[in-house]
Amino acid sequence: MFTALRPSILPPLSEAIWYAALRRIRRWAAELPESELIRRSTCVGLRFAHLTGRPAGPCVAMARGLALTLHCRTRGISALDKFDPRGAARWAAFVRDTQSSSKAVFVSAHLGPFELQMDLLSTLPNPVLFLYRAYRWPPLRRLIESFRRSAPNLTYLEYRQSREILRAIDQGCSLAVLGDQSPPTRALSALGRRTLDSFPLRVASSQGIPLFVGGLFSIPGRECRLGFDFHRIDPSTSADPSGDYVDAFERTIRNNPSDWVCFA
Repeated sequence: MFTALRPSILPPLSEAIWYAALRRIRRWAAELPESELIRRSTCVGLRFAHLTGRPAGPCVAMARGLALTLHCRTRGISALDKFDPRGAARWAAFVRDTQSSSKAVFVSAHLGPFELQMDLLSTLPNPVLFLYRAYRWPPLRRLIESFRRSAPNLTYLEYRQSREILRAIDQGCSLAVLGDQSPPTRALSALGRRTLDSFPLRVASSQGIPLFVGGLFSIPGRECRLGFDFHRIDPSTSADPSGDYVDAFERTIRNNPSDWVCFA
């Protein structure tokens, strides 16, 4: 009996530690000014790395990104209000570019403030389906889900529900994916790691729709600002869609290395 229940009752150690860290960050988000919140969340990320044996960079990026997300959620701050001038201009160009197609595929690297990016995508006129990978431990999974902002045209779906994903695309949904959360069986190599998911490219190619690669990233400072950039790929006219996809993803990471949450 104990053995059968163990996976759901006893969490993986890393998830238990992350759960405790997120509850602390959530409390700080309601109490502290942004600069102190970011400083403390950086310390939390370093501590998480130490306790779990994971690389410090991705742990800090993950903690800072969620701290910024919770700060904006708690204070009612829109991601649009956090843009620096170039980020605002690039976002406006992205919105104009997406209007050329009834649907598209959006691929972001797992950059720190990616949850805020979902808020931005929810302002687009067409419905968006965001694919995610759930944590195994239910309390942590529910805590992460509570951080997400609901919107009428934004749907979250776990990656394994392939039939529902294809049905939503056929019904006119755009697709939003963290491109570096790929299972190894369908991964492309990027930056020397087999981590880039080929599924978004295959969807864009089969549907004849544009693929946008880029994302929201943080600009460090006393008051954190947000930047945004994107690269458009049209698989139907590209001479090398896979090469263009990998190149756009790698440029995104090289421009924002300290924000990348990747443990591969």
